[in-house]
Amino acid sequence: MFDKRYENLNDGQKTAVDTIDGPLMVVAGPGTGKTELLSMRSANILKQTDTLAQNILCLTFTESGAQAMRERLKTIIGVDAYKVAIHTFHSFGSEIISRYGDYFYSNAHFQPASDVNVYELLRDIFDNLDHKNPLASTMNGEYTHLKDAIQTISELKKSGLTSDELLMVIDDNERVLDASERQLAELFSSRISKETTAGLSTISLSVASLEHGPLPPSVPSLVDTLSLSIAHAVDSAKNDNSTKPITAWKNQWLEKDSRGAFVFKDRKRIKKLRSISHIYYQYLVRMQEKELYDFDDMVLRVVHALEVFDDLRLNLQEQYTYIMVDEFQDTNLAQSRLLRSLANNPVHEGAPNIMVVGDDDQAVYSFQGAEISNILQFRDLYETTKLVVLKENYRSSKEILSAARKVISLGSERLERYIPELDKSLDANYSPAKTNVDLKEAETIADERAWIAASIADKIKNGAQPDSIAVLCRRH
Repeated sequence: MFDKRYENLNDGQKTAVDTIDGPLMVVAGPGTGKTELLSMRSANILKQTDTLAQNILCLTFTESGAQAMRERLKTIIGVDAYKVAIHTFHSFGSEIISRYGDYFYSNAHFQPASDVNVYELLRDIFDNLDHKNPLASTMNGEYTHLKDAIQTISELKKSGLTSDELLMVIDDNERVLDASERQLAELFSSRISKETTAGLSTISLSVASLEHGPLPPSVPSLVDTLSLSIAHAVDSAKNDNSTKPITAWKNQWLEKDSRGAFVFKDRKRIKKLRSISHIYYQYLVRMQEKELYDFDDMVLRVVHALEVFDDLRLNLQEQYTYIMVDEFQDTNLAQSRLLRSLANNPVHEGAPNIMVVGDDDQAVYSFQGAEISNILQFRDLYETTKLVVLKENYRSSKEILSAARKVISLGSERLERYIPELDKSLDANYSPAKTNVDLKEAETIADERAWIAASIADKIKNGAQPDSIAVLCRRH
């Protein structure tokens, strides 16, 4: 069965399946056969090495994705597919906590916290805030920042940060902002011109030369994020012979204070984060006192246990000798730290057997630029990383791929801009009888929505069934 399936793979898939040892990064756009690749590579590892099925770890993001991978693998290797560790990140965290209870909560049987538990616990913390705290404001008897606090705490846990680590990040970010804000304020105090572009280029080099402060693992430095964003704005301005990219950068990063001087927008965010660091610490303490855990704890607790308990980390490294990660572009910082701990086995000498499959154009998670940096950091962390690009699409026609390419390539923060040799254009391996793609451009979002509504009404008026029409949106 393996040999027959192998012959049906395209050249890119075969290269990835055959690259068993060492770090491997596969850039795979939509419809390029990722599930088949992951399944076939697992089968090839078992075929070419003396590795046991339970020594392979496959991580993905959804239960349906994990199930699809296991079913596909079962058709190739049979019942051994049930021995391969195929998990979502959260189910893997839950599995580790259950199996190694001595390292978590002193082996106590904690219960999952409900939304009501979380709300009541945080409300009690807010009740004890000093009235001068910027997050203590109320309206109609409700704390106006409580809902934001719940979301922020979840984001911090997804980033793998404790309250102390959050303060470490805040301190370093303020250091970088302090070092560059005055120069930027002076530069933008005058009207934007070509001289502004030259001045911004100098500031980019100045920011890039700043020392990198101490940061938690996997957290990208604001030095890199800020200097690269300025450099890209400068490059775009020079290439387009226009100051529009400079104006766009200013609008994204800066705003005027009460004195009319330009300051970083992040200043307000940092002030709130400092206030929430205390709330976050109290939340973690009280959750443990009440023997509760929430969804994000399943990964966060394992991340810190692997960094604190050497024997736990070494035992898991010994078990999982081959690691594969699907949808790598969506790994948040906590998950990146988890992967780094699992792969950081000294016997691999900096070249672990880990394959990541991802596509930055499909990223949905961000923390200090995480959707790009996790892919770039992978190549920086493992210098011998082999890059494979899957270019054959089995899902869409040439017309759809061409139109999609025109839209997605307009984005500035894309992997192709960071890796010059990378070409993510897709070739259609699918030929439907008829495909029509019309690319429309509207002046405003309101115009776009009005056009969509009018188009739907017109189609229904002309006989189209409503359930034959689909509207896809970026957000809810």
